[in-house]
Amino acid sequence: MADGDSPTALPEASILCPACRAELHPADFELHLRRAHHLYLYRGAPRPLAQALPILLDALLAPEPALDAWAVLIDLAGEEHGARANDFLVAALARGFARLPKQRRRPLAGPVGRLLAASGAATLLVALAKEDDPHARLLALTAIAHFRGALPAPLLRVLRPLLLDRRLPFAEQARAIAGVMRSTGKDGPVVEKMLARLVHGVGKARAIERLRELEERTGPSPAIDRLCSRLEENLRMSCPRCSVELHRPKMLEHLWEQHRLVLDGRRVRDAWALVEDWLEAYRAKPDPGLLERCRMVAERIDPEAGPPRLQRMLLARGLADPETRRALLEEARARHAARCPSCAALVPVPDSPPPYELIERPGRLSAKGYSVEVREGGLRTWLEVTRPDRRIYRGREPARRLTPKGARALIVGPLVLLALALAFLPDEYGDPLLPVGVALGLALMARVVVRASWRVESPLAERVRDYAWTLLAPRLHEDGFVPGDAAFLGGLAQMSFGARLSAPRANLLREALRRTEPAVHAGECPPVYLAVLRRLLIEDESAQGGDPIPRVVRQLARCFEGKLPMRYAQELLEEWECSWWTKGNLARFRVLLCDRAFEAGFEVRTLLDAGQTAPALGDALDLGNERGLAALRLLWSLRPTRPWDRCGESRTTFELAGDPDEEALFAEHPDVLLFQEQRAWKVAGDGGRGRMGPAEIMLTDEGVWLQEVRFAAPPRVVEIRAKSLSWELLMGEEVFRSSQDLSPLAEHVERWFRYAFHEFLPQVARVVAWKSPDRAAVLRSWGALACPECGRYLRGRVGEVGTALGD
Repeated sequence: MADGDSPTALPEASILCPACRAELHPADFELHLRRAHHLYLYRGAPRPLAQALPILLDALLAPEPALDAWAVLIDLAGEEHGARANDFLVAALARGFARLPKQRRRPLAGPVGRLLAASGAATLLVALAKEDDPHARLLALTAIAHFRGALPAPLLRVLRPLLLDRRLPFAEQARAIAGVMRSTGKDGPVVEKMLARLVHGVGKARAIERLRELEERTGPSPAIDRLCSRLEENLRMSCPRCSVELHRPKMLEHLWEQHRLVLDGRRVRDAWALVEDWLEAYRAKPDPGLLERCRMVAERIDPEAGPPRLQRMLLARGLADPETRRALLEEARARHAARCPSCAALVPVPDSPPPYELIERPGRLSAKGYSVEVREGGLRTWLEVTRPDRRIYRGREPARRLTPKGARALIVGPLVLLALALAFLPDEYGDPLLPVGVALGLALMARVVVRASWRVESPLAERVRDYAWTLLAPRLHEDGFVPGDAAFLGGLAQMSFGARLSAPRANLLREALRRTEPAVHAGECPPVYLAVLRRLLIEDESAQGGDPIPRVVRQLARCFEGKLPMRYAQELLEEWECSWWTKGNLARFRVLLCDRAFEAGFEVRTLLDAGQTAPALGDALDLGNERGLAALRLLWSLRPTRPWDRCGESRTTFELAGDPDEEALFAEHPDVLLFQEQRAWKVAGDGGRGRMGPAEIMLTDEGVWLQEVRFAAPPRVVEIRAKSLSWELLMGEEVFRSSQDLSPLAEHVERWFRYAFHEFLPQVARVVAWKSPDRAAVLRSWGALACPECGRYLRGRVGEVGTALGD
């Protein structure tokens, strides 16, 4: 039988030896080959020593070492070398490693070392460690690093010289020490000796780096900390600020005294940065000792300003106790500021006083030196109009010189006196009854006329407001913009909402707006003064006819253009109640406002910021419906190419919103994006029970509508059925009926389905991530507040923690 052939199994379960043809029991076969013929069986093939050894070493030194090869190799060493088996194995392994290419030696040390460790061959590892060959020592070190359980004393002894061998990789040395620390503990004489040998002959800086790297493997260790401290005390360090070189203890003092810096390990850090790290650690895992350390360091940094700054840091991280939080917010309120949500610093909030609250009494309207007063106590009227610096008018009331009492006295009184005189005429003049009755009748008629003219047609309060507009308002801002004049006009405008429209008021409002808007843009005037005037003018113009929605949109577009702060939008829209703010008009307003915002270069994220800066605007834009905004933005971007025109001519929501006659459509479908009416097909939906009319197809962010039926996904079944007098169109479970063939309509609607569900709607989600080119400039133009310390933008209210505007 040729060498390498498999042995033949005999029928009676005996095995025939390939060398001497002896019949052997299977259990004795391998032992017979080794002792009788010096053949070694590996994976079914008997081989002599010269052939078996290279094959076994190749199998052992493979990327995945063969455990069965190691077992055969141990048997081979025992049979051939007896007591010197370990010496043979050490030499064989060293030669095998030496034969390998250099790039393969170190990667193989780990797998082979793990195999040696798993075999528990401690004596072999000791022999490997005592060899001078670096490959043998690397195998010993790797095996010790992966040894399971406590290391025997012989291995501990041979490990120490391995730690001093700089030819061996530090990673394996560190792993070996980590194994010792797992079995013996992280502190003690054995660990200290191992650590000392690990860094022996290495520079202090490099030794500290190695020890800290080891600490990342083992976790905190008192022995590592002690050795690092000793090394650091003798380490000369260079100051990063002034380049002076000192030992660590002196460097600690130098950094603190000269630069207010601290050492964190070997890193030079700002003391407050270190406190921030401690606070983050405290937030992750509350530790009262860590918080107390922060307080001590803060007081040491600055005994006066340090503790308040620490309180702000606690507030910004949500760690402040209720008493500290209350005190910080009270301070902010007292200084008319908000607290930054990022660093809790004070952020001054621009003062925005409301318009003057006008005091209205019978015949008098006044506020802070401005007054209009009409007196009707005597026979003649008396009018006085003043402003804080001078009197504007004093005299008779224009066009109404008599008071109601005076009118009665001068008009009714003479008739009564005439009746009295007629009653006392002598008898020769005849019976006075008739003349007296006529005079009294005339007096009664005059009394009725006076009462109607002086009380009903021109009430006193209305006349006072009219004089405020016609006599006082034109004299305000005569010498340039005056904040007090604007505050009074704002209060007068607030009082005039819903009041009778005076003929000259529109022109007065336009002039006041012309003077106030530049002051608001320059930051010299609160936006609320401008907003109330504009709101009153829009209401006055709307009362005379026309669509008010575009007027409001034009004003808010000035905020998107950066000409007015976003606070103006808030003041203009907040609590604005009017009869024309219907559901349909609100939907039109949202679409037209988005149109102007997109035109100004804003994206969905910017509009979300707008909703935080001006909540009233956010409500109008329905910012909770983020998908709806994204769909509008996508539709706006596609208007130049109009890809939906392949489905027939349609009107976009931006075109529809400009037509006030479409208010009913928006009231029913505020989220409409595209609308198409096909008069060629008369169809009824809802199984034929719906309204019969021209086919109406609509695209919204929720799907496609046909008549009053919405499809959130393309129907699986589209079928046409011909009835005796009608046609039926089945789309999924929905049925539409008509008196004409609906096959063309079905094909038309299917084109809409393909465009909506395969082209348009899948793109909507990506639109939310679109970014405006210069978002910081947008925030500044809106009047967002910038923290003076960290520079982040926020929406702030006095005495509160502000709301951060996303990055």
